[in-house]
Amino acid sequence: MNEVKKEKKDSWSGGVKGFADWLGTYGWIFLLITGIIYIVVGLIYLTGAAIFGGFLLASDLATLVIYGVLYFIGGILAIIFTVVVVKPR
Repeated sequence: MNEVKKEKKDSWSGGVKGFADWLGTYGWIFLLITGIIYIVVGLIYLTGAAIFGGFLLASDLATLVIYGVLYFIGGILAIIFTVVVVKPR
């Protein structure tokens, strides 16, 4: 008696595997772009605080500076994480 084995189709062998391979290959680029965008946004916040600092309340000025610094630091950390951890794999 020959048993015929039915091949199971799993969802991994379909379109998901191709997308996962593509994302694994080029995903680090998205994180690098995100880090650059965060640095630019942080610089925009800090520039706005420098330009409009005399016209703002102290709390608004502090908010702009804090957001600017946090975005800037976050962008640098994202780029470091990309280069050290994500890219080598």
